[in-house]
Amino acid sequence: MPETPAVEPRGWAFWEQDGQVEWIGPRHTNFPDGSVCAYHPMLDKAWSPGGDLCTLLDLYSVWALRHLHLVVFDRWPGRQYAMPDELGQSDPYYRLTQFKEAELCSCGSNRRYGECCRPHDLKLPFLSILHAFKRRNLGLGILDRAPPAEIPALIAQGGQKPPPSMLEVHSTLRAHVADVSGNP
Repeated sequence: MPETPAVEPRGWAFWEQDGQVEWIGPRHTNFPDGSVCAYHPMLDKAWSPGGDLCTLLDLYSVWALRHLHLVVFDRWPGRQYAMPDELGQSDPYYRLTQFKEAELCSCGSNRRYGECCRPHDLKLPFLSILHAFKRRNLGLGILDRAPPAEIPALIAQGGQKPPPSMLEVHSTLRAHVADVSGNP
């Protein structure tokens, strides 16, 4: 856990099936580090940095169960959020590539995406919204989400070695520390 409430914690999730360990993602993981995205700090108000650790772990547990539901039923259960576009609205490229028609829309309407914002999103020039997304996200595409290499390596070794320091794998924390210390 970061020692400063100004920075969200990071956790990564994996499951094992038939002897194979797989990262749980990329859907509903943070961009670009592929960490668990179990709540929205501003919209949900379910948890905030410095809050109760048990509550955070409960949210992570529900997130894992929702991923299991996604695998079994091919649909994310419940509310979901899209990354924001340049106006702070749900990004249409994100929705088109990440949301299924039968899932709830991210606009807050409580309607399914297929009968809500998807028809509008489909009318937008796909390459333009893709390039706009990449411009806002360091040139990265939506499928570039993945855990830092140190995390899957640790899991592959069966967790026998000590985990990397949070500063090593948490880019937002590194940026915060650099900002506070005045180092670029």
